[in-house]
Amino acid sequence: MAPFDLFHASTENTSFEGYDMPTGTLIVPNHLLYVHHDPENFRPEGFINPKGKIHKKEYIIPFSIGERVCAEETLARDGIFLFLTKSFQQFEFQADPGKPMPSMNKPVQFFDFLDPPKFFVIVTDRS
Repeated sequence: MAPFDLFHASTENTSFEGYDMPTGTLIVPNHLLYVHHDPENFRPEGFINPKGKIHKKEYIIPFSIGERVCAEETLARDGIFLFLTKSFQQFEFQADPGKPMPSMNKPVQFFDFLDPPKFFVIVTDRS
């Protein structure tokens, strides 16, 4: 998932959480803020309810919303889910101890997802 959605602009003077935004202000939704509260640790409980079912968080909208919603959202979600599930069942993923980890303290810049830092992973078969 890209950290930023499409750029938007305010259509009228407004304020949000104490910030005044005049008409035409550039608005860039940042998905990472809502997804990675603790990027150093994997926290599946943020996406799984107490009954063990996937909990859809409405504020995470990678396929847009409203009339511009992705027509193939369900297919894409199912495909991603199946790919990742099978990968985690079949393989074990570990950071390469001989290579440096990317910094988690570097602020996210616009379009960083186009050229992410190098990250080396050792993938081994679980069987």
